[in-house]
Amino acid sequence: PPELSKNYTTLLGTIVKQFVLTQKYDIFQQLQYGIRVFDFRVNTLIPGTVWLSHTAFTIPLEEAFQHISDFINKNPDKIHMLELRES
Repeated sequence: PPELSKNYTTLLGTIVKQFVLTQKYDIFQQLQYGIRVFDFRVNTLIPGTVWLSHTAFTIPLEEAFQHISDFINKNPDKIHMLELRES
């Protein structure tokens, strides 16, 4: 349910995020800085939502794809690779 996702994200807070996020930049920023390969660990424990997950849920996969889509639309000549695997 959306309210569960929202509550979970709120619970992570800034203290927990610093231990589970592997990058300080969002995906769009990483693409701008030249990163072209992403290793996304996905998790489907919350029904109806696929999350990127590294120890804890970080962002919905749909949000990550939106960052990539926005970048590709602005930079159609760039090459990208994406690896997805279940965490």
